[in-house]
Amino acid sequence: MRRVLTALLTAAALCCGSVVAAAPASATAPVTIKKIANVKVPYGKKATIRPQVTTHGSTAVSSQLLTVKAGKKTVAKNVTSAKLKAGTYTVTTTVKYRTYKKVTTTTTVTKKTVGVPVGVWTDVRCTPSRVVADTSGTTIDAACTGAAFDGSVRVTGLRLYDGWGMDGSFNELETSASPVVGKAFAARLSPGEDLVKSTKVKEKRTTTKYSAYKKATKTQKLTVTQGKRPSRTSATSSGECPSWAPIKGNADSGIFHVPGGRWYKATVAEECFSSVAAAKKAGYRASKNG
Repeated sequence: MRRVLTALLTAAALCCGSVVAAAPASATAPVTIKKIANVKVPYGKKATIRPQVTTHGSTAVSSQLLTVKAGKKTVAKNVTSAKLKAGTYTVTTTVKYRTYKKVTTTTTVTKKTVGVPVGVWTDVRCTPSRVVADTSGTTIDAACTGAAFDGSVRVTGLRLYDGWGMDGSFNELETSASPVVGKAFAARLSPGEDLVKSTKVKEKRTTTKYSAYKKATKTQKLTVTQGKRPSRTSATSSGECPSWAPIKGNADSGIFHVPGGRWYKATVAEECFSSVAAAKKAGYRASKNG
């Protein structure tokens, strides 16, 4: 009984195992839009953000643009990059792309090459349309064809002397036959110009076939933070200091002046400090006369 049960269980396992199929792997999308990372910038500076796009397989991207909103206000629309001050934003990346594949087709084309160069002998068969014989030779008009060239070569007024002759177009003919009107005869021809031969060849041509344009979008939150405000900064071109760093430092004298001091307004600052401690740390001393 135990053996029967074991056999039945084994058979069931084999049966069930044969019908379980692995889930098909999901195809990779042609375009992946990555999240733009939050960024921290130095105090008073702006962050430059750009689309983060990766393509897969045979994919061509025609544009990748950003639209940035701060709350309901649009601060950038359909731009390739954006400069953002500290704050929180909603960023939408839009990618326009199309996929493509290479298509190879084979066609049969006719190419013409020189079959018989000028002055080279080739076997032909000639059919005379006129034959005039006299005591000194035979004059013929004939059409000559051969396997090495297309069409026919017409010889006109060619006079044969002992089986050889040349016409006015420098076509030479050599034969042992006695030409008869309408009757083809074997001969050898040396043409007065190159004779063309057509041959059929197969040519492969590869073209690129594109799909219709498609779009992919991704919307995300982005936070731009700025670093700690520095304790010193440069003065403006007119020698004034910002409100957050009001202490004026004069590099020539090595003296700093605080707001309300006797010489504060008259001093043209070269450096500005946020505190007395910062000015002293930079090597300046307080004005003795205020």
